[in-house]
Amino acid sequence: VIHCFNKAIVSPLRTPSRSLSHISIPLAAAAFNLLSRSLNGSWLSSGVPDGWNSLGFWASIGLFISGWIGNIVHDEVLLNIRKEFPNYLCEWIEWTGFAFAASIASGWATPVYESPPWLFVLNEVATMLPRALNGHQWYHDKFKDYPKDRKAVIPLLL
Repeated sequence: VIHCFNKAIVSPLRTPSRSLSHISIPLAAAAFNLLSRSLNGSWLSSGVPDGWNSLGFWASIGLFISGWIGNIVHDEVLLNIRKEFPNYLCEWIEWTGFAFAASIASGWATPVYESPPWLFVLNEVATMLPRALNGHQWYHDKFKDYPKDRKAVIPLLL
C-alpha cells in the first residue's frame, strides 16, 4: 500500500509534466495493477502459517524497505536532473523482498512459479528490462556526451 500510494499519488504530483500518451497506456497500467494487487492481496489473506515470526521474514521485509527507500531516493535524483531514466533495479529489489517475505510468511506453501508475489517480480523484470535497455541505447544514440560506461539497470554489469 505504501509503495502504491507513493507511485500513484505522490510521484505524479511531484513529476514535471510529460508528453501525452495514448489512453491505452494508463488503462493497461491500471488493469495490470488491479490484477496484480488483487492476486497478491487474496493470496496473502488466504491463511498463512506463523512464518512472519522468522528472521528470514524480517530480513525480507528489510530488503523490501531498502528497495523502496532506494526507489524514492533515485526518483528524487531523477527529478532533480529532470531526465527520464527509469529506476528499475530498486523496484526489483523492493518486490523481491516482498516476494521472499510473503513466501516465508506462508511457509513456502505455494511453489514459486504459482506464487503471485514471485510472478509479479518476474513480470516486472520481463517488462522493464527491455524498456531499460532500449531507453539506454536511445540515450547513447541521441546524446554523444552520454557516459559510455553507464549501465542500463545494474551498476557495473548491465
